[in-house]
Amino acid sequence: MSSNLHLNFHRVMVIDDNQIDKYIIKYVVSTKKFSDVILDYDCADKALEYLTENQNNLSMLPQVIFIDINMPGMSGFDFMKVYDKLSYILKNTCKVFITSATNVSDSDLYKLDDKNIVSFLQKPITRNHLEVIQNLVY
Repeated sequence: MSSNLHLNFHRVMVIDDNQIDKYIIKYVVSTKKFSDVILDYDCADKALEYLTENQNNLSMLPQVIFIDINMPGMSGFDFMKVYDKLSYILKNTCKVFITSATNVSDSDLYKLDDKNIVSFLQKPITRNHLEVIQNLVY
């Protein structure tokens, strides 16, 4: 793994209802210069609105999406069901990483077997996670 992180992504999207977890992700992403724009959402449906509106506009799409599994209303799994119906351009541009602060059950791991999910990441997100993402995406 590379020991030096450098800016690789123009936009990163963070979808998490937990303000502390979201703050940590945003802090690590910005201080490690992983991305210069962070799109910040408390709920998945608002993030989907943004993605739907911009699904054919590459310059507005995030290259990395962090989404929490467990959120009130629309869960990360529900988000992925709708996400799958979005444009090929969007799905080819955005790399989705599912996050959770708790251990993932076997039934949840089965749900994570989705062609649109790159990987599962245990919170809190760290510099090491960002290095892994760079290696998975590039």
